[in-house]
Amino acid sequence: MARPIKEGLDYFPLNTDIIHDIKIRKIMRSNGPQSIAVLLDLLGNIYGDHGYYMQWDDDVRFLVADDVGISEAAVDELVSKAIQVDFFDEKLFKKYSILTSKGIQKRYQKASKRKSGFCIQKPYNLIVNVHNNPPQCEVNDDNNPTASEVSDAESTRKESKVKERKEKESKKEITENDTLMDFIDFWDEYPKKEKKQDASKAYYEARLGGASVDELLQGAKRYAKFIKATHTFSAMASNWLDDKRWSDEYDMTPHQQANSRGGFVASQSNSSFDDSDIPF
Repeated sequence: MARPIKEGLDYFPLNTDIIHDIKIRKIMRSNGPQSIAVLLDLLGNIYGDHGYYMQWDDDVRFLVADDVGISEAAVDELVSKAIQVDFFDEKLFKKYSILTSKGIQKRYQKASKRKSGFCIQKPYNLIVNVHNNPPQCEVNDDNNPTASEVSDAESTRKESKVKERKEKESKKEITENDTLMDFIDFWDEYPKKEKKQDASKAYYEARLGGASVDELLQGAKRYAKFIKATHTFSAMASNWLDDKRWSDEYDMTPHQQANSRGGFVASQSNSSFDDSDIPF
């Protein structure tokens, strides 16, 4: 069986005045200086994979965001702006969910014209040759993979890459230094300011265990309100964290005790009481 024909390019041309291109200037004005990095990543994928287009979907959005280090929402906004200013073709994006343009296709055609087996699929074609006819794709022989086979292989490769990236992200190590500033915010909200070092270690363990910064912070806020409303003793932060109490729901009704006249008064807390042995 013959080797599959490589669609993409090993490199692509880039104008030296790219930063002055009016379309790119508009994108940068709208989406910030990271726009150049995102656009170069997109162009690299376009020219490197199929040569003149790239299928746009959730997985690709994730990969681009991961490459550049920004949110997927930011990538989406930039792509929308790029389509708006005609950096990418709007009609083909809406119809086929692909990113391409007339300029991209012209550069691809020029770079690949010396090689056999290169073409632009008719539905995606935005350019015409000197005879006013679209460049025709060569028909694959029996020894070469069909377009469907190439597409399936590309899809499998992309899915594998996405899975690998997501697994790597989920296993990203959290260090104590990473949690320090977040712990300070947590400590400011927690009602009992004792044994801070123990609390810091317990906070770190909670983060390693999967608790989010927001879960811990909001849990501390709810617990502080509970202590203030009910005048009950506060648990040590380390015990509270070890027992995973950040998801607790609290009854804010004040605790009461009988007085000498048979009535009830709210119980008062003793801030000096050491509850380190009480499993709150």
